[in-house]
Amino acid sequence: MSAAVWSTPADKMLGFPAAALMRFFHNHGFLGLDTQHQWLTLEGGSRTYVEAVLKAYPADFRFGQGVTAVRRDGEQVIVTTPKGEERFDRVIMASHADTTLKLLTDADAEERRLLGAFAYNQNVAIVHTDMAPLPRSAKARSSWNYRTWAKDGGLATSTHYWMNSLQGLTDKGDFVVTINHPEQVDPAKIIRTIPTEHPLFSLEAVAAQAEIPVLNARTGARTHFVGAWQRYGFHEDGFWSAHRLCSQLLGRDAWAA
Repeated sequence: MSAAVWSTPADKMLGFPAAALMRFFHNHGFLGLDTQHQWLTLEGGSRTYVEAVLKAYPADFRFGQGVTAVRRDGEQVIVTTPKGEERFDRVIMASHADTTLKLLTDADAEERRLLGAFAYNQNVAIVHTDMAPLPRSAKARSSWNYRTWAKDGGLATSTHYWMNSLQGLTDKGDFVVTINHPEQVDPAKIIRTIPTEHPLFSLEAVAAQAEIPVLNARTGARTHFVGAWQRYGFHEDGFWSAHRLCSQLLGRDAWAA
């Protein structure tokens, strides 16, 4: 179950800190028979809150301009893209920890130590209409369907999200998102294949999480770091880390801004 939650191979979950895992399971109601939470679904999917932010804050968003480097220069930060360099008073880096470290060309020892504590596992998300990987009986199907089998002396796993149950789809046919193992899916029924990465949490990573606020608050800091990797790796954790940093920079709760 833990491997399914974090889209991580079962053998690698053995390195996940037990205290953090139990805390997550407790918060999400996984530890009892009658402790489950009633989950809510965003109409239109998670992209709707991104669209709402873009509409509410008409800032100068630059889409399709991949950043290739970030470096400090006195009281400014230089951001490099294929179109050239731009200078900013502050830069908040919201990428994966390992990506942030690669982009930050003048990272100091403390930044290398903390950002370097996080590793990622590469996965493939397959959007399709093949119901074969799910239980044959409709009554046995869940929002999350997890399969295991013996492979090369170990345990292989795959997770299949039944999107009709997760997002309330009822009149558009059946849709499934399978993580890894495309051989389990009929190629003719694949809609899209999406490479993705998920954080691999370790004792070192969890210890580094506790030090990120100190890193962000260093005197004279012009670069700051946010991301879902600062807690459990999910959408709400990315939002949580951004709210925490904004409150830290403002000196008050950002919700009250």
